[in-house]
Amino acid sequence: MHSKSLYYAIAALFALGLLHLQADEPKKNDKPAAKKDEEVTGKIMESQKKLRDRNVRSDYTKVRHGVYILEVTTGGPAMTGHERSKNGGDIVMLEEGDIITHIDGKPVKAAEDYYKLIKGNDEKKLTVIDVNTDKAIEDYFKPVDGQLMIKFEIVTPPLG
Repeated sequence: MHSKSLYYAIAALFALGLLHLQADEPKKNDKPAAKKDEEVTGKIMESQKKLRDRNVRSDYTKVRHGVYILEVTTGGPAMTGHERSKNGGDIVMLEEGDIITHIDGKPVKAAEDYYKLIKGNDEKKLTVIDVNTDKAIEDYFKPVDGQLMIKFEIVTPPLG
């Protein structure tokens, strides 16, 4: 009787092992796991990763105020800036992860500051912490009806 129980236990483990192997084998029409992950994550996950990556950089922790750009509208004024005033120099654009810290030399500490400083249609000098270099740069943008057509979050200093 004892050996019969052992036989059933071994048979059950063997069967579970086979089922496990079958579940791990890729089907002919299955995409590789990396491709599936890439499709599933999408743009939102990329933005979250960029934010997490920036949080571990020492330069990012020095930023005490500004607006963190979450999204830039295609074709909007945030995509048609210049290195120098009056359309001079190379074309530059804002992108996800950039942080606008100053507009025309004045600090942006709250959403109200941003809206007050960006209003109008005159060219504005923006001080931006570039997402790619982590360096402060100054570029010029011309808002349309007081907007750069971006979505943003306010940067707040760390507590403590």
